[in-house]
Amino acid sequence: VAVVGGGVAGLACARRLGDLGIHAVVFDTGKRGAGGRASSRWWETDVPVDHAAQYATATTVEFGEFMADLEGQGIVRKWDDGSFGRLRGQTFLPIVDDRCTRYIGTCGIGSIADAAARGVNVEQDVWISPSQGVQRERDGAWTLKLPARHSSGRFDAVVIAHNGKCAERLTSKQPSHRVHALLRANFAAQLPKAPRAGSGRMSLNSLYSLLFEVKAGLLPSFAGAFVDGEPSLRWLSNNAMKYGQLGENTHVWTALSSASFGQKHKHPQEHLEGSPKEAEVTTLLLEAVERATGLGPGTLKSHVVRSKLQLWGAAVPINRWSYDYVWDASYSIGIAGDWLSADMRRASTIEGAWFSGTSLADHIALSSSQDYGLELGERGGRFEPAGGGGFGSTSSDAGAAWVALPSTNAPTAQEGRRKKDTERTEKGRDNSPPRQRQDGNAKPALFVVNLPYAATEADVAAHFETVAPGEVQAVRLLRTAQGKSRGLGSVQLRSANAAGICIQELDGSTLGGRVLKVSYDKH
Repeated sequence: VAVVGGGVAGLACARRLGDLGIHAVVFDTGKRGAGGRASSRWWETDVPVDHAAQYATATTVEFGEFMADLEGQGIVRKWDDGSFGRLRGQTFLPIVDDRCTRYIGTCGIGSIADAAARGVNVEQDVWISPSQGVQRERDGAWTLKLPARHSSGRFDAVVIAHNGKCAERLTSKQPSHRVHALLRANFAAQLPKAPRAGSGRMSLNSLYSLLFEVKAGLLPSFAGAFVDGEPSLRWLSNNAMKYGQLGENTHVWTALSSASFGQKHKHPQEHLEGSPKEAEVTTLLLEAVERATGLGPGTLKSHVVRSKLQLWGAAVPINRWSYDYVWDASYSIGIAGDWLSADMRRASTIEGAWFSGTSLADHIALSSSQDYGLELGERGGRFEPAGGGGFGSTSSDAGAAWVALPSTNAPTAQEGRRKKDTERTEKGRDNSPPRQRQDGNAKPALFVVNLPYAATEADVAAHFETVAPGEVQAVRLLRTAQGKSRGLGSVQLRSANAAGICIQELDGSTLGGRVLKVSYDKH
């Protein structure tokens, strides 16, 4: 499997595929290391600095276990020492007892991505051409157009763990029109209150990240805070205090702009360094920090030892697709990312990216012939407002937007197949029974997603027996190497009639507080 994108979603997907015995290669554009927005820089003073993602939250059992394992290895620690909070009216207000578990890396937030990348085949500094860089051959294999120093490979499947215009262009010439439709992107500071019917698109904001080094003690004493009441500024953190480097004479701070500021001052990142725009934005953000912290005008700029400005043009998704991942079984191509989340709490977070990647890997291993998350049209999935992982800005009353079905007028030999796929999608999720196998002895099987992690095979069987008594022949749960459930599996029934009843009655039912998705397993 080729995984395009070395952020947390891509790394988590490849890592899980490897655990399941499926070889995966990650292709990443980063030169210093993988991680994307969840990476860290090393400052000239040998201090780790977080220039994008600031912390990770854990709301699911499985990600919580992953973080607990990293904590046991000394890779991460809980951020619960009272140094995190809000900056309001020039006063720091610590956030405590908000029932949210936050983690930071012991050597920067990039420690999480580094841990996820261990044992994964990651090809760094690889730019895949947006023009037919990903192609599906006549025999069904996928090929990637790679730089000359890399040998081009053939793959059974492709995962797009990337977003923005590059992902949109990268998939524009491949045969899965529905995958491309979901990767189309808008850039905005907030979502429209009343989206036009069929206009649903992934929407991303733009943020500036300013790293600046000043003498210790010049700014208030806290490690990280959301900034209230300052239109240009959303976040301010002291990396020295965050990572226990208080003995230094100078401290390196991170300031993240608001989405509206990023949109107003957006400038091509490749032309930012040394430009008048870099000087302008740096000055404006330092002035915003002065106002937020109560420093006199010009005080901060005169004390800056060095600074680094970066624009994250596709920074944070401000809406989410209502599925945790996407898989097109017809063409063996999937999508993973932090903008794919059935739960608003995970949207636009490190946990959301990790959960999306691992869930897609589980699907590829267990039921690669089953579509998932591709339902477009008015009766399909939705782009819902998201909290932006704390850094987004959405209209509080913004509406959900469905995605218009893509055109399938491509003059290729696969046109008829695409048309059939699209017509099937228009009718809603494909829950038609699979074709009977030649031997005639195969029993119908159902694919079940979003099972409670604590549920056993017996629990699942009992749930299905409530509507089809005596009809459950076998239950198979996908498990980790340690024997823990991954929250999905298959249920084999004794008759096609029982399978139909189970789908009708149990798709959307609740087991252990989780809403199940039940469909035919066509694997």
